[in-house]
Amino acid sequence: MNFTNIYFLFLFLSTAIFSQQFKLIGPPGGSIAQKQFGLNFSNPKVIYIAQSNGSLVKSIDGTSNINSVEVGFGNFSNQKIWLSPENTNVLFINNLFYLKTTDGGNNWNVLNAQAYRQELTFNPIDADIIYYSDHSELY
Repeated sequence: MNFTNIYFLFLFLSTAIFSQQFKLIGPPGGSIAQKQFGLNFSNPKVIYIAQSNGSLVKSIDGTSNINSVEVGFGNFSNQKIWLSPENTNVLFINNLFYLKTTDGGNNWNVLNAQAYRQELTFNPIDADIIYYSDHSELY
């Protein structure tokens, strides 16, 4: 057996052995595209999904059940989601401004309605400290 045959045999077997099955997590029928999702690695059963129709959904049981989250600021296309690495009830979303919840999406606060923000990150040492930026400034 030459080297090429051994290589392709190895490639085929490794793909077959290590392949995984994907699971549809919603919405049923796939009629709405998922734009962004946030998950917490300390509790991977909690996931938030921003959909292209402007809605936000949440699962607390690994997507066995998915529930709508009422943001309360109209139907807008959620652009990004950030979930706290320490607390799955703390979540930020943005479009033209940042919204924050500290109770898993039951209540929302506008953080800054003055400018469009681009990125947000949690301090790796203290997740209560966040950094966010627009096109030219860091906050």
